[in-house]
Amino acid sequence: MKRCFVFLFFICAFILHNHIGYSFDESLMQEQASSCKCERPPQGPPGPTGSTGSTGSTGSTGSTGSTGSTGSTGSTGSTGSTGQQGLTGQQGDTGDPGPTGQQGPTGQQGAGGLDAYATVFTRASSMATGGAETGSEISPSGAIVWQAASEINGIGFTMGDDIITILSDGIYLIMYGVSAMDMGSEIALRIDSITIPIVSLYDIGAGEQMLTTSFILQLFNGNELEVINNADMGDLDLNADAGGGSTNVNVTAFLTVIRLSDIP
Repeated sequence: MKRCFVFLFFICAFILHNHIGYSFDESLMQEQASSCKCERPPQGPPGPTGSTGSTGSTGSTGSTGSTGSTGSTGSTGSTGSTGQQGLTGQQGDTGDPGPTGQQGPTGQQGAGGLDAYATVFTRASSMATGGAETGSEISPSGAIVWQAASEINGIGFTMGDDIITILSDGIYLIMYGVSAMDMGSEIALRIDSITIPIVSLYDIGAGEQMLTTSFILQLFNGNELEVINNADMGDLDLNADAGGGSTNVNVTAFLTVIRLSDIP
């Protein structure tokens, strides 16, 4: 209320001064205003809140705050694509030998060895069937008697006999040789009393060397083999001195039989 009276006082003074030329002392006016004691009326209730004003412009950025504490570890991301292969490294040291592996299956059985063979021979003093007991003469169609044998397996033979017996079917290698004294001698192989002329030997010399031959035949169990004098001109004289001058030592005839395989 006091402020109201002071304000009215200044207004009235201003009007009097401008319109009627009234002058007044300012100090006096201030003194009167200060000495005026007016009691302030009681304050009324607050008025309603005004509407919110428009947002002001953004203020300047404040200073950076201190670093916060480290957050918890996030979940593992998906695996990335495989990178390019790197360069080959140096070869490492040789490792210890590993354990021995399991034994492999048994292989197929290999081809069998010789299961039937025989070599028989005679010397100058042996006896020849069908001839005189001179030991060196064999009459026509007579067979050489085999005095000894070096190796026999799977072949039938009796020492001092002129026959070799086949005990199993198969393909056989036959080799024989005779040293004869007479020019024109003919020696042949006989199988089961049948002469095989295609494997005969002919002596066109003077008996200075042993004639030999070899061939392959298909033979059967029970076949009997003989080496015979196949000439009609007379006895076959074996050369007792072939290879040296000692009788009862030098081989004058031999027969070898070897089974090679089964009959296909």
